[in-house]
Amino acid sequence: MAMDPERSRRLRKRLGFVAFVLALGFLIYQTFDHKDAITSTIVLELGPRADEVSRVEVDLWCGTDSAGTFVRERLPDLPIGEPRFTARFSDSSATANIRIVVGGRLIETTRRIHPERNATITLPLAAELDTP
Repeated sequence: MAMDPERSRRLRKRLGFVAFVLALGFLIYQTFDHKDAITSTIVLELGPRADEVSRVEVDLWCGTDSAGTFVRERLPDLPIGEPRFTARFSDSSATANIRIVVGGRLIETTRRIHPERNATITLPLAAELDTP
């Protein structure tokens, strides 16, 4: 028994749409599959000159992939506090590019970090802030 051509066309159109949605769903799943990602907390220790810091920026990189960005600016008449943030890394080795504005002067430094799952990584920066 032959199928009506119009009905066959509608069925192919619907099946094509379902296949497209399934393929798109699979791509989204693969893109956001974070089972292998390493989540760590980064803490910047600014030391005794922390009250003079007006801005902190951190760019985290795993090779050529960005693992995150953190920016904190001091509010008027308030200290900047302890810069702490969580990042998700795709590798067990990363680079932190850190920029700090203290007393109107920009200080830039780079640190290699080795994130571990659910760990807290402390980066002491007091020595950099004391450098003239």
